[in-house]
Amino acid sequence: MTLPDDSDSSEQRALEAPLLRRAALKLGLEDAVVQGRRVAMSTTAYVQVDGWIASDPPAYFEVYASLGEPRGGQCHKLKGDVLKFALLRHRVPSARCVMVVTSEGAESWLGRGWVRQAVEQFRVEVCRVPLTEEEEAQLATARIRQRQGMSQPRGPTKAKAKAKRRG
Repeated sequence: MTLPDDSDSSEQRALEAPLLRRAALKLGLEDAVVQGRRVAMSTTAYVQVDGWIASDPPAYFEVYASLGEPRGGQCHKLKGDVLKFALLRHRVPSARCVMVVTSEGAESWLGRGWVRQAVEQFRVEVCRVPLTEEEEAQLATARIRQRQGMSQPRGPTKAKAKAKRRG
């Protein structure tokens, strides 16, 4: 059996389906089917969304399952999702674009600075869906594993690799 990489985000991905269902209910979309989807932007490019509702207009969802305020690469993921929504909005101006977050910290972060301006400009709805105690425990365990994995060396440093090449 192969163990997951320490930085693997499988716990976050496993929470997407239940969080999407709860977000759809919260937004009054109870009868709609929510599913992931690849959306063509052109003949050579597409974006992958975490959730999609086949309605007129369509609704697109991205999920950010985490505890607390985003940091580092997590901020880039959120900014990338807002950019993805900007592209979707350009392609389908009437589409509903929903960023599902699980923490007050993420919701607050999306409401600051230029990211707030982008969220408003591209009409991205931010929908906070609270985690259950079990889901919080899963994410807390994953966060510990991921942080431990990030503190471990991933391979030879440049200096060691250079010394190895010299023989």
